[in-house]
Amino acid sequence: MVGVAEHTFIVLDKQMLIGKFVHGEPHVEAMAGDVNIYMNDLDDSQMAEIEIMIAEPKSRGKGLGKEAVLMMIAFAVKNLNIQSFRAKIGESNTASLNLFKKLGFEVALYSEIFKEVTLELPVRSNRCMELLNLIDNPDDTRSL
Repeated sequence: MVGVAEHTFIVLDKQMLIGKFVHGEPHVEAMAGDVNIYMNDLDDSQMAEIEIMIAEPKSRGKGLGKEAVLMMIAFAVKNLNIQSFRAKIGESNTASLNLFKKLGFEVALYSEIFKEVTLELPVRSNRCMELLNLIDNPDDTRSL
């Protein structure tokens, strides 16, 4: 499809790492999931759909998803000029819904047919600005 771009970051769980971390090495044993953004809104090139998956059950509940989403948001804002994020989450996926709501995403739409909640976060929102500041100043954990 013309005009659609995507970016993926692989999420590593350092507790599953064998040996010493070497930047650029695949570290397959530590792969826990991924975070993706898709610029697939042909009417708004500054909107990105974001999704997170922590596939490895023993890596869930450690904050990896939150950290990965924050890193992807920062990457997209700073490098791709993204101004708004959208997440589509199944209504039964309460962990993901809670994660995105905690990060400041707000419900924009509910699809009865797909049993899916669409949440959005504009970059100019106070919460998003707090999150971006936190990424730039990691010692300030008050925002989380």
